[in-house]
Amino acid sequence: MPRSSRRAFLGQIGSAAVAIPALNRSGLERSQITTDFQSAGASPGGSAAAIYDLLIAGGRVVDPSQKVSAVSDVAIAGGKIARVAANIPPGQARQVFDAKGKIVTPGLIDLHTHVYQYGISLGVDSDVVGFQSGVTTVLDCGSAGAGTFAGFRKYVIDRATTRIYALLNISTIGLVVLNEIYLDPRMLDARAAIRTIGMNRDRILGIKVRVNGKHSDLAHDIEVLKTAREVSDVTGAGDTVIALLALGLAAGATLRLTPGMSLYGAARRNFKPAAPNLTEAENAEILDPETTNTQEAGLKTLWLDGKLSVNVTWFHMIFSNLVVGVLTPDGPALTNAGKVRFQGTEVEIGYALPFVDYLSLYGGYAYHDSRFKEFTFFTPDGQFRNVAGKQLELDPRNFWNFKFVLAPPQGFGGFAALRHQNHRPLNRRNTFYTPSFYQFDAGLSYVFNCFQLSVIGRNLTNSRPYTTESEIGDSQFFVNPPRGVSAQLTVNF
Repeated sequence: MPRSSRRAFLGQIGSAAVAIPALNRSGLERSQITTDFQSAGASPGGSAAAIYDLLIAGGRVVDPSQKVSAVSDVAIAGGKIARVAANIPPGQARQVFDAKGKIVTPGLIDLHTHVYQYGISLGVDSDVVGFQSGVTTVLDCGSAGAGTFAGFRKYVIDRATTRIYALLNISTIGLVVLNEIYLDPRMLDARAAIRTIGMNRDRILGIKVRVNGKHSDLAHDIEVLKTAREVSDVTGAGDTVIALLALGLAAGATLRLTPGMSLYGAARRNFKPAAPNLTEAENAEILDPETTNTQEAGLKTLWLDGKLSVNVTWFHMIFSNLVVGVLTPDGPALTNAGKVRFQGTEVEIGYALPFVDYLSLYGGYAYHDSRFKEFTFFTPDGQFRNVAGKQLELDPRNFWNFKFVLAPPQGFGGFAALRHQNHRPLNRRNTFYTPSFYQFDAGLSYVFNCFQLSVIGRNLTNSRPYTTESEIGDSQFFVNPPRGVSAQLTVNF
């Protein structure tokens, strides 16, 4: 078949798209569609004793599932395909559609749409982009969240001719705004999402999460993804995920043992393109690309009607050609560090207190074991070093956290969080260590109608340990930011 653009392809099938929907209508709707259908090229067929309702004649039938691409006729009876063959007699059908020069194909599927028309600014008419364009099934990608899905279901999904499936937005408001998960942390409600999926399992296929990818939003984005993963594990929305990415390959599966307990496993291979040695300006050496192989498994549970969650995760990662800083006779430089292993176990517990509305407690513990597997280098004075088996700098073995959050929809709220990290090596030979430290954060808020006033204190203990190593060179460190207090007024429209 000659090459065809997407626009030309849809143009060829557009007028035939009204054929199938017309079979399942009656009364005024059917008469109107029949008028449109006849103006598009249909004509009366045989007698009342005809065995087919409709014959689509002379079109090129394209059906990849049957490996068919040929000029043929398609006969329909009772809303189903009854026969596909060449030269079916027109007298055997009550109505005949002349499809010569057109493509006859199973309904197309559009995997990324926003069809909550009038509910969000991006929404379009599902039937205009749907069956009227040869698309019989669309996937709406997160237009509605737990707080807006009932309206989307009642006024769009249940009324459309086009079949609509959906990804539930992890934000309760959906795409009412385009920064839906960054607007207010209270818009993330795992229990509301779980309830919504449970009531709409016939339409919700998965969960939509927006991640802008900014480094400043990293901690926030990780928490959002964890919430979405929790909802997915409990509900089975997205039981199996296999994704081929531009820079990696990922595969995973979730096994739901009970309505509140799921096992999951995942494997990923990520690739980061070669980077220049930023310390050498225009004469920069191009370093080897980094690759990561990751295996992860865990148990996700919900108890006490969703009030108590207990999650356990094990992970194992191998980094090849990880870019690290070193000191050379000419000063700091970047180099590839052979292989690095990073593995560990993490436990997270959350509990919504039944006797205090909107009060939740969270706790977590993690054990990390990160070591160089293969890495040798020379010190500035020319000494050879082999640090295979040594722990990575500034990576703690043990750390834990505890947090309580009070988040009523109106009135006073607040949070308090305490974090602890044990001692960490300062150098690759693990001969010097930083002491362990605590950090305490707390905040108060008041919500009145659409106004929210928040006062947040970070690092109230004023702990100033080394936290990370500079990417530019070895033994150059960043320290924890000092104590700080900020105030914010938010107006939600």
